[in-house]
Amino acid sequence: GAPATIVLAPEAYHLVLIEQPEVAASEMRDAVRWRIQEYIDFPAENAVVEVFPFPESAGRGRAPMIFVAAIPRPRLEWALAAARAGGFAPSVIDITELALRNVAMRAYPSPEHGIGLLRITTSSGLVNVTRADELFLSRRISGVPKSLEGAAWDQFKDALLLQVQRSIDYYESGLGQPAATALLIAATHGWQERIIEHLEAMLPLPVRPLSRVLVEELGVELFNPHPEVLSADSLTDEHRQALAAALPAVGGLLRAQAEVGSPT
Repeated sequence: GAPATIVLAPEAYHLVLIEQPEVAASEMRDAVRWRIQEYIDFPAENAVVEVFPFPESAGRGRAPMIFVAAIPRPRLEWALAAARAGGFAPSVIDITELALRNVAMRAYPSPEHGIGLLRITTSSGLVNVTRADELFLSRRISGVPKSLEGAAWDQFKDALLLQVQRSIDYYESGLGQPAATALLIAATHGWQERIIEHLEAMLPLPVRPLSRVLVEELGVELFNPHPEVLSADSLTDEHRQALAAALPAVGGLLRAQAEVGSPT
């Protein structure tokens, strides 16, 4: 019966940015439901939706925008049932983009720091750009291969660079924001070092392993099965992969420290 937070994997839902309807807050969910149909691959009437704000400073005189998260109701009900079957009492349902926002905010709380965070696994890729508690941009990385060995890495690395570079450029130029402070990298399956090496050589901003930030700034420990006191200078590939895999859960745990409302 312990309270729990469920953090949905990116492939479980859709996150879209649309113009904010001119309706009362109590009517917002119903108003956006019909505007997102063209962006989702399931009927809007079958969706559970939640909204959260797009930063006002990024509007640049345009109409107010709003983020909308949408998930098929049966998929959400399945996640709740799975948590309850495991003995938990889920009280919050969050999304990966905001969980990663929470991690970046905890490590870099000042609104002066624009932080890019790239997480790559064999099932998904996601790059966020945040500042303090505000999410400015989130892009799903396309074309992530099942392996980054040999030719697969050669074919993917430039596409990855282009998607990350466009995200950072849009944050700075398209949204009129100060230069990003750093790009944090988390990757599973031993991919982290080659991703960092490539992006560090090609991008004009500092590129840091997020595993090091988690250990130095957040004091994260691993249990395997007993607690391991980690040192940023002696992290193994196994440590880095475990931290990358657990990142949404860590962000879900930090949710209470974020001021912006998350999907619930």
